[in-house]
Amino acid sequence: MLYPLGDSITFGESGPDAATPGGYRGPLIGDLKAEGIGVVYAGTSTANPPVGADPFAYRHDGHPGYRIDQVSTDLDHADSSSGADGGDWMTGNAQHSPFRPQVTVLLIGTNDVTQSFDPQHDFPGGYNSAEPGERTQFVSDMTARLWHLLGELDWLDPGQSIVLCTIPPIGLTSRDPTAHAYDDSIRTRVVPEGRMVGMRITLADVEASFLAQPSDQPDLIGPDGVHPTPFGYTRMAGVIAAAVKTALR
Repeated sequence: MLYPLGDSITFGESGPDAATPGGYRGPLIGDLKAEGIGVVYAGTSTANPPVGADPFAYRHDGHPGYRIDQVSTDLDHADSSSGADGGDWMTGNAQHSPFRPQVTVLLIGTNDVTQSFDPQHDFPGGYNSAEPGERTQFVSDMTARLWHLLGELDWLDPGQSIVLCTIPPIGLTSRDPTAHAYDDSIRTRVVPEGRMVGMRITLADVEASFLAQPSDQPDLIGPDGVHPTPFGYTRMAGVIAAAVKTALR
């Protein structure tokens, strides 16, 4: 059982009022099947499946607009807010029973960046991504929230493996400084330190795959500069499939 977890990128949005049916979840099944790995998806949402597919076969918890703290809360708390599907995502609610995934694919943090969300610190004049000191503090606080979320997942299902994704670049022609610094924190701190404390955690470096060929970026990221295109979701699926394969060894 594989659990796609995150925000609108897990949902499969491609930009304002547009979506890629299935997002990365559609091509991911094909990539894993090619490796001899069958997939059953878990999640509370059946929205945005591939065209013509059974929505229940493409379950997920990709919730547009969600930040790290909101995902952490809704894993095991009831939530009546719009778009939360009742909350208690892993612990069960009126719509579904509790589940324990073998692998959780987590991609989260884009909305923390785009919303300049940092409840830990009040930056005078508002957060400035271009100011190195503020950026260091902001990313440190983001990383702390991510640690809390990972701890929540590990507590709810200690036997699972977590495929932790870096977030795609924000901006068509340049790396957003905060997004890139957060991705670096995932690579250099969160994944290795998670392994040191016993978490079964594997990196899926989505950002690196998007930046490998700079000329590809306009084809990988949609017109809003945030959400992947269908081609971008296919690229993501290949990166995630390789990480899932590693996680299952």
